[in-house]
Amino acid sequence: MVYLTIPMKDQRISHTWMTKIQETIEGDEKRSALFTWPRVKLTNELHLAEDEKRRFIHAHLFRDIHNL
Repeated sequence: MVYLTIPMKDQRISHTWMTKIQETIEGDEKRSALFTWPRVKLTNELHLAEDEKRRFIHAHLFRDIHNL
């Protein structure tokens, strides 16, 4: 079995609370939660190739695209 290892530049996890501002009859504002638990967001930034390799691959992939 072969495993592919992709190096990561950056990985972040964040919690997002979804809230809503409600207005009372007197005109005051009240913030209330739409959900009782936070939403978890995970973002990854992968490092697939160096800039030189990426430019080389891009140039060769799109070199003859006008002939397709």
